[in-house]
Amino acid sequence: MKTFFFTLCCIASMTIIPALSHAANENSMGQIQQSAQNGDAQAQHLLGLMYFQGRGIEQNYTEAEKWWLKAAKKGIAESQYSLGLLYTGWRDTPMSFTNHKEAYA
Repeated sequence: MKTFFFTLCCIASMTIIPALSHAANENSMGQIQQSAQNGDAQAQHLLGLMYFQGRGIEQNYTEAEKWWLKAAKKGIAESQYSLGLLYTGWRDTPMSFTNHKEAYA
């Protein structure tokens, strides 16, 4: 089980870090937020990652969950996966999430 969890963490970090490094500058931050608010699923996923990591924006797990849920409902597998990690306590997230039933539906 520990090996499986370690593998999942490695895969997640391989997909998260490159996306965040691209999105970290201020110009793209505004564009990502605008695109996410306009319903772009990929931007919603990326904004969720940024909130989760606290890169270019203040870390906020609730906001990460909000944006990942929006993207997950549009079929973005990475957001569905990220929500699964969030709800299982990945990185010792300090809060209890109430939307997990909605995300798994």
